[in-house]
Amino acid sequence: MKTFFASPKRSSKDELNRQIQTITHNSLIDGVMHLIGGLVAVLNKNRQIVALNHSLLELLGVEQPQTVLGLRPGEALGCVYADEMEAGCGTSSYCLSCGAAIAIVSSQETKEPVESDCALVAECCGHRKDLYFHVIASPIELQNEQFILIFLYDNTHQQYQASLERTFFHDIKNTISGLLNAGELLAMTVSKDNKEMARHIITMTERLSREVELQRYLSKAGPDGVGVRQELLSIDRIIDETYKTVAHHPSNEDRKIRILNRAPEACVRTDLALIIRALSNMLINACEASDADCDVIFEAKRIKNDIIFNVWNHTAIPETIKNRIFQRNFSTKEGIGRGLGTFSMKLIAERLLKGRVYFQSSNGEGTRFYLCLACETDDACTLNPNVA
Repeated sequence: MKTFFASPKRSSKDELNRQIQTITHNSLIDGVMHLIGGLVAVLNKNRQIVALNHSLLELLGVEQPQTVLGLRPGEALGCVYADEMEAGCGTSSYCLSCGAAIAIVSSQETKEPVESDCALVAECCGHRKDLYFHVIASPIELQNEQFILIFLYDNTHQQYQASLERTFFHDIKNTISGLLNAGELLAMTVSKDNKEMARHIITMTERLSREVELQRYLSKAGPDGVGVRQELLSIDRIIDETYKTVAHHPSNEDRKIRILNRAPEACVRTDLALIIRALSNMLINACEASDADCDVIFEAKRIKNDIIFNVWNHTAIPETIKNRIFQRNFSTKEGIGRGLGTFSMKLIAERLLKGRVYFQSSNGEGTRFYLCLACETDDACTLNPNVA
């Protein structure tokens, strides 16, 4: 029989039954099948399944292993290309680029474990679905006979999310670039009275671009790769810009944010977009933790050579969760996709802005989050014309 890639040969029925018995009565393989997470199967030298674990049976939607024993992986998984050639899985032109087929054949040839990723289109009951596996194929020898132990890690959901995220950030970056170009063109052509509005559109679009950049990195491991654009900024501007950011946030609907001390004579050298992100998270968290009609206090104080921003609300943090407040993915709210707010504010302030974030909380005193940054000298603040 013809093949474009792997050997088309299959084992006889008697040989296959003997191999199944060999694997079935091996205590080591039995232990692997029961103890290792993920999808596990054992293939003979002709790439036919002679054993598989319960997780793989569940994925295949079968209760009896006999229905898939003797099949090759693509045939068992319902690969739409498994029947392209008479010899089946591993022999069509599509198999030349199949990660699973490559890993299995390479492992047989090199006698070494081989890893690869496999994008598979499976069909079942007339419905197609895209699957994505990380495959590890490792040769083993039992009773002087060669087998292949394969591990399939189902990364379908992770791959889908990563692809969606990549597409989203790519498309929104292009959209923002278009907005910036349009804003610059508008600023050059509008009347004098409208130039301020045009510049405001440009500023807000630039800030959105920074937010998207930061979010892209936070959605992965952290903010490594985010450029810090430092400028000399007045504390007044930081407070005002932060308040504007959260003024119409849903969490603020029935609460009142009160701005007290502003430290108007002081300034810091920092990244405006990043510090607004950290402080706005503090304010949003405080509003969400507060009861309706309760105040949230936002202020800044200069203490010696430091500027300390702080946000207060009346609700105390339970003792049982205080030590996990800044832990990534930890949240008191139900559902996945939470637990990034306090984690990100600390990450931004400490790793990128070289400041410090901490909190104090107790019954009767409420909760106060702090963000501390080094203050610029008085001369820099009063004499530098670039302070905004």
